[in-house]
Amino acid sequence: MIDNNNSGEIIISIPSDEKEDVKTRIVMYSAEQYGNMFGLIKIDIRFRGYFCYIESYHEPHGTVRMCS
Repeated sequence: MIDNNNSGEIIISIPSDEKEDVKTRIVMYSAEQYGNMFGLIKIDIRFRGYFCYIESYHEPHGTVRMCS
C-alpha cells in the first residue's frame, strides 16, 4: 500500500490482511521448527513501513532477536 502523507513523502506499508497472513505463517513455522527447542515461550512480531521485526523470548536466555 502506498500512502502520500501530504508532505510529498511516499510511505510504503504492508496491507493489514497481508500482515495477519505473515504473522500466522511465522507463528506456525516457529512452532513446527522450534516448538520445544530452546525453551521458546513467545514470539513478538511488529511491522514498521515495509519491514517486519521478529523477537523471540526464550527460557533461560531472555529476548533473542531472530531477524529485523
